[in-house]
Amino acid sequence: MRLLSTLLLGLTIAGTLNAMTLEEAVALAKQRSLAPQGARIDQQRTRGQLDEAWSNALPQIEGSVGYQRAMKKGKLFFPNPDNGELMQLELDQNNAILANVTLNQPLYTFGRVAAGVRGAKAAEHAARHAVAHQDRQTELDVMQRFWSVLMLRDVVRARELSLAVSDSSLARAERMRAVGPQ
Repeated sequence: MRLLSTLLLGLTIAGTLNAMTLEEAVALAKQRSLAPQGARIDQQRTRGQLDEAWSNALPQIEGSVGYQRAMKKGKLFFPNPDNGELMQLELDQNNAILANVTLNQPLYTFGRVAAGVRGAKAAEHAARHAVAHQDRQTELDVMQRFWSVLMLRDVVRARELSLAVSDSSLARAERMRAVGPQ
């Protein structure tokens, strides 16, 4: 509502300075209106829900890679079978790389994924219509205000002419009174 009153004021000011066309007024309202924002946010949310529904059917891939650098060579200690003393075994690895990849494929059970996708598509379709409806509502509101301003401008002109006629009649009556009865 605030946008429309601002637009009405803008149209009035623009009417005195520079004429604004209906197309310019509609474009300005669509550019500055906050009303369609809620519908557009809902549309983005439903797109995310559709992606989420599809993700339940797609495989999930997880992976990791690790790297380890040893500053000193590693040593393992084993008991000597002959005398029981510990003997050391030196490892000849300075670096170690570990890679891991896991692939999970969810089971496609009982149409649950298909139902989720259909529901998300229906919600996305409804959100698209809500955005279009809000755009059309904004256009309608602007058009109504635009034509109201034009009508009021014509009313002001008519009242100015009426005031000019009244002033003329008053001036003629004052002249007649000044002349006196004849």
